[in-house]
Amino acid sequence: MLEERWQTFTTANVSATPAPDGARLVRLDDLCALSFEGPDVAGFLQGYLTCDTTMLHQDQLQPAALCNLKGRVLAFGWCLSPAANQILWLVPADLVSELQKFLKPYLAFSKTRLRELADDHLLIGCLETPGNIADDVSIRLITSIEGLDALCAGSSPVARGDFDVALIQAGIPWITSATSGEFLPQMLGLTALGAINFDKGCYLGQEVVARAQHRGQVKRRLTLLQQQADQSATPGATLLDRAGRAAGQVVSSASSASASVSLAVLQNDSEGPFEERDTGLSLQS
Repeated sequence: MLEERWQTFTTANVSATPAPDGARLVRLDDLCALSFEGPDVAGFLQGYLTCDTTMLHQDQLQPAALCNLKGRVLAFGWCLSPAANQILWLVPADLVSELQKFLKPYLAFSKTRLRELADDHLLIGCLETPGNIADDVSIRLITSIEGLDALCAGSSPVARGDFDVALIQAGIPWITSATSGEFLPQMLGLTALGAINFDKGCYLGQEVVARAQHRGQVKRRLTLLQQQADQSATPGATLLDRAGRAAGQVVSSASSASASVSLAVLQNDSEGPFEERDTGLSLQS
């Protein structure tokens, strides 16, 4: 029913003039809601996610990452706790299988179970509305026809590229299978997003993350780059500097009618322009 109602909304409004004060909406069908459930779900996830899972809210998204033992980010997404024994984590769908495999040994000795949320929901990206992940950028979890109708009232569809460009311009990285396990949280700007709680105690990779933070050993940083062509850079691809030396990696990339941008993790002393090895795409900082 939700799928049909969304199709009705997009079909009816695809060529309509957007309302001046209305939100612009796009379905995030490549985002998945993982549901962790059990009597000690907050305590279990406290040992794995970088945020303080005991402080989650029912309807407020909290950024959170899962790291490996080397402190590298395996996945980054947004958490909420819609019920006392449930925590949802919104992550890219292409990471779900690997995340389930990674967490399986830890879940086996806990009272928490993990499943993908059932198909009776939609994840909707919203622009030009009070943001819950960045200024004017939101993600809404919709579980009812009434909730979808309320969100769609006075709103209009938007191209996915517009939403992704807004995310990148806000400094929010998409971590996918191409970049999973490559970067410390600090390299991705996750501390600035509030995804890391340095006071909550141990979690997987915590010692490495804390050591890098306190010793100032992070020599790479997330950087916004303006692309000089409509062609998007490839996540995970190496960026070369003027001398042909590896300067960093592409994290995410998007193009819209008004902008073409990328986020890349670069050496602190790197200077543009940069070139992507595989496509020859030039990027100007």
